[in-house]
Amino acid sequence: MIKVFYVGSQHKRLLGQGIQMTETELRVSKIKNGTVIDHITNGHALDVVKILGITGKEEGPITIAINVPSRRLKRKDIVKIEGRELKPQEVHRIALIAPHASINIIRDYKVVRKEEVKLPKVIDNIIKCTNPACVSNSNEPVKAKFYVDCDEPLLLKCHYCGYIVEKKDIVQQF
Repeated sequence: MIKVFYVGSQHKRLLGQGIQMTETELRVSKIKNGTVIDHITNGHALDVVKILGITGKEEGPITIAINVPSRRLKRKDIVKIEGRELKPQEVHRIALIAPHASINIIRDYKVVRKEEVKLPKVIDNIIKCTNPACVSNSNEPVKAKFYVDCDEPLLLKCHYCGYIVEKKDIVQQF
């Protein structure tokens, strides 16, 4: 089950269960075990869900909060995944879309580990080069490799052909 919560500046529309709301606050129910991805760049929660391969057919509940007020970012998105802890490779994927996110591992309703997502300097074998002529897209035994050319806006430079891949190109690959 996926719960989607939209919080707008003019009005609030909620879909799902497990929510209490007043005029000044929004509370989403806690998860017992799993992962909370917080401080996702506003408007990218659905991209994070897509990157993680979440389809809505998972066993545990998944909560998606979009456009939530934040002191740090002004607006942010949040994804809560019950019953799943993220692997390091998944965290690197999230960093490509939401470089300011934090990952909270929850066990028995408590945060047992918290880490800030860090965009690595080198991106190995996570995405493909969008240049069809690149050697990494051939039948050669070569794994895609990119260097972070710029953080904001995200620009990745292919190790083999020098082609620049943008954030929008990355989202389309998942």
